[in-house]
Amino acid sequence: TKPELSYLSTLIRYEELYAIDPNQARATPKEHHDGIVENLVDNLSELEREQLFDQIQIYQRDRTCIYDSEIDEGSAVEVLQECLFGQWSKVEEEMLKAGRERLGELVSANGEKK
Repeated sequence: TKPELSYLSTLIRYEELYAIDPNQARATPKEHHDGIVENLVDNLSELEREQLFDQIQIYQRDRTCIYDSEIDEGSAVEVLQECLFGQWSKVEEEMLKAGRERLGELVSANGEKK
């Protein structure tokens, strides 16, 4: 998932939880989210290099497996790098659009409670 989609999901999750119980809703600071995302590729590279796992699989948000080290040739790092920072697919663009619309609806609805 692209970092922008990932962070948008945290915002949506916050607003959904806020609608249920404002005292339980917890926001994820953007800097914290981005720091984790920026290190994912390096962390995976180290795991691959050290061969700490027998198998590495990478899944998209829709639970589709896009890499399985037991089946696929090449590096999981290259697949993850492309998945996170590569060109946007039409599906990802639609997900971003729908996510922004959903966030707007939630913010409007929650605005009355804030």
